[in-house]
Amino acid sequence: MPADPRAPLTALVDRFLEACEDPRYTERKAMWTRHQHLEKVEKTPIHVHLPVNGGYPTVWQEIISPNELIFAEGLPRSIELQLRQRLYKHEHIPDDDVILPVLSVGAVFRTPADEMWGLPLTRREAEFGYASGGAYKPVPPVESEADLDRLTLPPMDIDFEETARRVEQAQELVGGRIPVVVSADRVGGSPFEIVVRLRGMDNLLFDFVDSPRMVHRLMDFVTTAFERCLLETDRLRLFDVPSSWLGCRVHYEEMGPEVLRASSGIDSSWVYISAQSAATISPAMFDEFLQPYHERIARLYHPGRVYFHGCEDLTRKYAVVKKTPGLRRFHVSPWSDFHSLGPEIGTDCVIERHVHPAN
Repeated sequence: MPADPRAPLTALVDRFLEACEDPRYTERKAMWTRHQHLEKVEKTPIHVHLPVNGGYPTVWQEIISPNELIFAEGLPRSIELQLRQRLYKHEHIPDDDVILPVLSVGAVFRTPADEMWGLPLTRREAEFGYASGGAYKPVPPVESEADLDRLTLPPMDIDFEETARRVEQAQELVGGRIPVVVSADRVGGSPFEIVVRLRGMDNLLFDFVDSPRMVHRLMDFVTTAFERCLLETDRLRLFDVPSSWLGCRVHYEEMGPEVLRASSGIDSSWVYISAQSAATISPAMFDEFLQPYHERIARLYHPGRVYFHGCEDLTRKYAVVKKTPGLRRFHVSPWSDFHSLGPEIGTDCVIERHVHPAN
C-alpha cells in the first residue's frame, strides 16, 4: 500500500467527479424517474448491467487487469474499484446508465453471513472452485424437520465502532470529496434462495409433495427473519438507497439529494425479489409455497418500489407474480415469451426485457 493512500486516488476522484457532472446524466435522471413512475419517455431506456459495487468478479478482472490496480486488498481496493468501474462505464458503455457521486461501505457484522442462521452454510468446491469463479455445490444443513428447531434468527450484531472506522477510512481515501453511505441490508428480498441453501433444492422438490408443512415452516421462519432484519435496518436508517436502485435495475429515481449523502430508510429503497431456484416448479406450487412470503416482504416497502427478477421462464408465473403488492418492475428474460407477456402486463408495471446473450 502506498505511504499516503490518498495520493494515487486523487486523479481517479478528479475524473469521477467530473464524470458525474456530465450534462447527459441530468437528462437521464429525469427520464429514469418518469420511467419508474409509468410515464411515457422519449426512448426505451437501455442498460448494460455491469455491477459497480467494488466487487471484483471474473468479468471485471477481464476488463480491469489486476496489474492496473493500486491497492491489493481491503477497503482501499473496494473504493478504487468502485471509482474505476463507474469510470469505465462512463467512458466505454454507451447505454443510459447514471453515475451517482456516492460511494458505499458495507456495515461490519460480528457474525459472518454463513453462520447467522444457527446452522452453518457450507459448500463443496470443485478443484477450480467458487473463489476462482468455478463450480461448487451447497451442503444443506437441514436434513430433517427436526433440524428446524436448531435454526436461529440472524442477529443484527453490527460492530458500529468498526463500521464508523471504515466509513472514516473511506472518506480519508477520497479526501472527503465524495459522500460515503453505509449498507447494512444483508438479507435482501428473496427468502426462497436462503431456504434452498438451508434445505437443498433436490430435497425441496420432494418436500413440496411429501412434506408441504415443513416447506411452509421453513419459508415462514426465513421470511420472519428477513422482516426482522429489514425493519431493524430501517430503524437504524442504514439502507444504501443508490445500491438498491442499481440492484433492481432502477438506476435512478428522483427523491431529493439527501439519499445520496447518507444512508436512509426502507421507504426510499427498492426491493429485489427473486426465486430463480424455483424455475422448475409449477405456477400452482409457486403460488402456494413462495408467493405469500414474497407478498410479506413487498408490503414492507413503499408501493411502486418492488422489482421482481427472474432469469428463468416466467411466462406462466406472471399471473401469480402480479399479485405482489407494489410491483413496479418485472424482468422478462430471453426465455420468457414476451409476445404473450407484453399484452398481459400492459401498462401495470415496467417491462424490463433482457436480450438473448447469443443474439
